[in-house]
Amino acid sequence: MSGDRTTEGREDGGARRARPRRPRRRRATALLPQILGAAVEIDPDRDAVSFDGRALSYAELDSRSSRIARVLIGRGIGPEDVVAVGITRSMESVLALWSITKTGAAFVPVDPTYPVDRVQHMLSDSGARNGLTTSAHRGGLPDTCSWSILGEADFEAAIAAESDEKISVYDRVRPLRAENPAYIIYTSGSTGRPKGVVVTHTGLADLAAEQLDRYGPTSSSRTLAFASPSFDASILELLLAVVAGSTMVITPTDIYGGDELAEFLRRESITHAFVTPAALASVVCFSAAALNCTTRQIRPLSVPARKGSLPRIGSGR
Repeated sequence: MSGDRTTEGREDGGARRARPRRPRRRRATALLPQILGAAVEIDPDRDAVSFDGRALSYAELDSRSSRIARVLIGRGIGPEDVVAVGITRSMESVLALWSITKTGAAFVPVDPTYPVDRVQHMLSDSGARNGLTTSAHRGGLPDTCSWSILGEADFEAAIAAESDEKISVYDRVRPLRAENPAYIIYTSGSTGRPKGVVVTHTGLADLAAEQLDRYGPTSSSRTLAFASPSFDASILELLLAVVAGSTMVITPTDIYGGDELAEFLRRESITHAFVTPAALASVVCFSAAALNCTTRQIRPLSVPARKGSLPRIGSGR
């Protein structure tokens, strides 16, 4: 048979050599901008975020964040840069995160209610020279960072002048790779100065996929945004929503737990929530079944900082 490996007909009498195996190509890692873009494709008309009686669909969030991203890119912002988000938990904080992510830069959440010296340390330590904020928070933020104010007339005019076309690899100032920083999260600083940890894009797609498999959100789910943007649990909440194209419902900043949180969960028909043990314990007569809600308690992960640089998670460095 022609397919048999024999020595017949070969002058050297040797066996036919097997072809060398080609190395398998590594599967490309989905980066955070691609994860967000995939959520838009699931159902563009679905509400992406809901807060205080307002809502933005995935299409609207995608369009506006692309315009803002183009303004930032025009200022030379891109991969390996760091942009601060000086906004408390709100629709604007989510919009800022999406916008910065699309440029390829890393975002660093900075709580504008923190003491000024603490915010100043986080900005200088992370290297953030630009930031997004709102007029309500600008007064409490240091001037060492160049702040663009969402809702301010000049910035809004610059946004309106840009295209809302999707950001492509050719639009960014530099190539975006999996080992580039996606975001920086700082510790609480309860035992000293806050310490920053850089998280790369490398493991985010796997984290999102794991949440999809474990918790089963769908495009009709309503997930809770309860964590402060400065807490790494906020990234879990973001990925839980976008991986399935769900609606992320943002908890007002004056709700910390107790009856107010229980009522909010019921009123907003929340189906999935990550809640800290302390907040969960404060909800009197809490019943996940009664609320039709899937809950998981959050336990913090402590990562020691390396001397001389911010440690990176997922980069292999």
